[in-house]
Amino acid sequence: MAGVEVIGAVSGLAGLFNTTITWFDYILVAKQAAPRLQSLLVKLDAAQLRLTRWGKAAGLTGLRIEDEESLKSSESFQLDEQQEQQAIRTFRTVAALFEECQKLCHRERNGKGEDDPGVRENEISPFGTVGPNWNPMHRYLHGKMRDIADGRRNKVSVAQRVKFAIYKKEHLERFIKDINDHIDELYKIYEPPKEKESELGKGELVELLEVVKELAIASDRDPVVHSAVRNILKQEATQAVMMPCPYDVSSGLSRPAACGTGGFEAPACVQLSHISQWPTTAALHGLSLPVECADLDFLCSQRREVAPSSKSWSYLIAGDITARRFAQGYGLATQCDSKEGHMVTTLSKQKQANDLISAAAAN
Repeated sequence: MAGVEVIGAVSGLAGLFNTTITWFDYILVAKQAAPRLQSLLVKLDAAQLRLTRWGKAAGLTGLRIEDEESLKSSESFQLDEQQEQQAIRTFRTVAALFEECQKLCHRERNGKGEDDPGVRENEISPFGTVGPNWNPMHRYLHGKMRDIADGRRNKVSVAQRVKFAIYKKEHLERFIKDINDHIDELYKIYEPPKEKESELGKGELVELLEVVKELAIASDRDPVVHSAVRNILKQEATQAVMMPCPYDVSSGLSRPAACGTGGFEAPACVQLSHISQWPTTAALHGLSLPVECADLDFLCSQRREVAPSSKSWSYLIAGDITARRFAQGYGLATQCDSKEGHMVTTLSKQKQANDLISAAAAN
């Protein structure tokens, strides 16, 4: 059995979920198109990750789920009968998207099969050992996101799949859009509790931060990787703003103060960057989340000003007690959100993970 018939033969939700997730791993790219598809391939990985996140929240994942019966008896399964049937129909619609991609690939192959020597030479695995000089940032993210997705499979067996390749950018763009549209439908069928999504998002963020840390470490000796890390921060550099002297957040008074847990005197101004770039900024400077602050949803970014002739400190702009704890975990100065219209943003860790993926895909 081959092609989308594999999905068509699967009747239960657990099997459809596992088979669909597996299909992502069998997408190849034409060698000549690969350089133009790299950022889109990262977005495709993000779609797979998002799908597995929904499956995890809905209770479709885990080693204890070996068949449809074990799914129904699982305490983690969250869908009622109506939701289950709606989800099954959605997964079958997703199957049609894979079928369409297979047809497009078959036409590009001019009728040749996947075992044809020319086809095997031309169709390569994304970010594999063969092909163009893959962007190291994209390769790192690809590997990490696939690892997370693989860890969310269940134990339902999956039949043999047939690989197919993407030959044109516009085909992949449309495929990603359609996939995400149907994932949106799954989230409408069953909307996971915010606490559950936050928990899953935090786990993903930790994994993705490891990618940037690896890049930051490698950048000391590898100029190519160093350039990739710096590219992530391009948007940050354009969004940095200059703010007046920080206020003492502990007192809540709008007055200049000696700031930080170390009591350092504040400079005349402090440079702050857009919050969504905090993960990469922290990693670039060799920082990691303090253990005691691991559950914070209020995160603000910071930059270190380079001023050899004067003292340079890192500051956090904050308007919440939890954000202050986050700052104190680094010994950073803080700034209160009161009178000057200071930039304070509430950002869930899940959105941070998505922003990190988007920033990488944009470069």
